[in-house]
Amino acid sequence: AQEIVVPDVNQELYLKQADVALRDGRMTQAGQMIAWLERYGDQISSDDIALLKAEYAIVGMDVAAAASALSAVKDPARNTCRVESAKGWVAANRLELDDAIVALATAARTCSTDAGIWNLLGLALIGKGEAAAAEEAFGRALGLAPGNPEILNNHALAVLQRGDLTLARQQLANAAEKVPENRMIGANLDFVSGMMGIVPERLQQDSDNEWSG
Repeated sequence: AQEIVVPDVNQELYLKQADVALRDGRMTQAGQMIAWLERYGDQISSDDIALLKAEYAIVGMDVAAAASALSAVKDPARNTCRVESAKGWVAANRLELDDAIVALATAARTCSTDAGIWNLLGLALIGKGEAAAAEEAFGRALGLAPGNPEILNNHALAVLQRGDLTLARQQLANAAEKVPENRMIGANLDFVSGMMGIVPERLQQDSDNEWSG
């Protein structure tokens, strides 16, 4: 592989640019920049590089690589929010839900305006069967990211646990309208509609087309 050469780099700026590339979904570029930082980034904290490497692994759904990168962070207190959020994600994906809840709750307290962290906390809580606490966490996430389809779906499933079919269906319908291509949300909407004795509009249209054909 050809070596990446970046002469006269402002390493702090380069670190920020790598972070932006990752959050924009430019995975190849982010991976190359992180590799360069690991080799040449002698002017910035190794913890910052390790944490960015962990977040890169999380985006790629690589639990082992994320855990390995996090183990290299020497001073997690420098960035409690990001470290605990990453630890919570790793623990949740290992089905270590108690550890995930502790880490994500710590991250949520530190970064209370981050909808993604509240959403992850809600998922860990619902995995433990703590539907009321999960609904509260998803509610906090929705307050920060109104109309987010993933969070609407998750909140609806928590609401469903306490039997509020009407609200669950309303939220799922809103989510499905925003991302009609999302089969999971569509299936959840069909399921709740069926529980209420409502024929999903999509299925009703298919039936009408069949009879008129």
